[in-house]
Amino acid sequence: MAAETGDAGLAEAARRLWANTTRQKMLLTGSVGTQASDEGFGAAYELPDDGYAESCAACGLLEYAQAMFLLDGRAESFDILERVLYNAVLHGISLDGVTTYYRNPLRDADHPRDNCWVCCPPCLSRTLLRLPDYVYARTDRDCTSTCTSAAARP
Repeated sequence: MAAETGDAGLAEAARRLWANTTRQKMLLTGSVGTQASDEGFGAAYELPDDGYAESCAACGLLEYAQAMFLLDGRAESFDILERVLYNAVLHGISLDGVTTYYRNPLRDADHPRDNCWVCCPPCLSRTLLRLPDYVYARTDRDCTSTCTSAAARP
């Protein structure tokens, strides 16, 4: 919304939330949402290796990373996008592509992964089908202001 409207207040709020999420509440793999009790975030740096790390949350963070790149044009956003895609989103799908998983903890030996047929399959599928949107971006201006995704152009 900040990029669409140019609202400086929304942009600053998005940047604060982005910094808090990626610097204090994101696992090394790019997974987020470590609390099973409310499928949410814990306190800053509360990142247990058997945390919740829901597949759909990873898809949401990937979309947020792209939105932050389009807002600010910073490579850090794409670095996070790649980390989340390769280590959190794809971790939610079995190697044979038949099974999807709701939880994706760093350590799951004591917590078998849940096979989920409710929200994860469509969310993971939608995210993977949008991969062309994440491949590259370009702009006619320097990227110090707003970059525009090439996929968004006619």
